[in-house]
Amino acid sequence: IETFRFLAVSLSPDADRSAANAELLRAAEGLGLEAVSVANLKASVNRAVDSLLGLLLGLVAVGVVVGVLGILNTMVMNIGLRLREIGLLRAAGMSTGQVQGLFVVEATIIGFQGSFLGVVLGALVTWVLVSVARTPDFEPQFTFSFPFAVAVVGLGIAGAVLAAVYPARSAASTNIIEAVRHR
Repeated sequence: IETFRFLAVSLSPDADRSAANAELLRAAEGLGLEAVSVANLKASVNRAVDSLLGLLLGLVAVGVVVGVLGILNTMVMNIGLRLREIGLLRAAGMSTGQVQGLFVVEATIIGFQGSFLGVVLGALVTWVLVSVARTPDFEPQFTFSFPFAVAVVGLGIAGAVLAAVYPARSAASTNIIEAVRHR
């Protein structure tokens, strides 16, 4: 073997571990390499994976916040554009609670669609990235956490409902006469 990138050394059960470690450290220094134990390697990989998962969780949180703000904006715009419709519904006998419920259900549907689509597209992009990252020395496996996906969809729906509270109250408190006259 002319060159190598990784050399694994296993000691026999009866070997003197301290002497073997000293010899491995000396040999590694002589070759310009670094001797790393399996425990240190595992800890390093775990730290890297934890950092990556933390970053991805932060991206999910930012995505949910952006989605909630988008839903809030959409709901406020819908109320402004449908002011006359809201006034007619109120004039026809719809209660303030029913108007609020109408907009909360609308936001729930929007939140479900957005978060579900985000989970599906996120899983697809992740699968593609994992597939592209494969090399002969590195074989990452794609895993999908169904409980985490359900939690993200639930968080998206909860965020949408919270984003709809203010616009729904605003719509329900609309003056019926002014809303009907609105053009």
